[in-house]
Amino acid sequence: MYVLTFPKTGWPLQYIRTIPMAKNGQAFDWDYQQRRVIWSIQRKTRDVVESRLP
Repeated sequence: MYVLTFPKTGWPLQYIRTIPMAKNGQAFDWDYQQRRVIWSIQRKTRDVVESRLP
């Protein structure tokens, strides 16, 4: 997962760092009820995967 920030002016987005994820997901969604939890979908297996951010 890429961490990006908006520039003070203009574009493009600025790269901050890469956070390793347990699996590559097709889609990501923040869990608003649990801090630092992201859900992703594995397209090939159709699994829903919970990942915890550092």
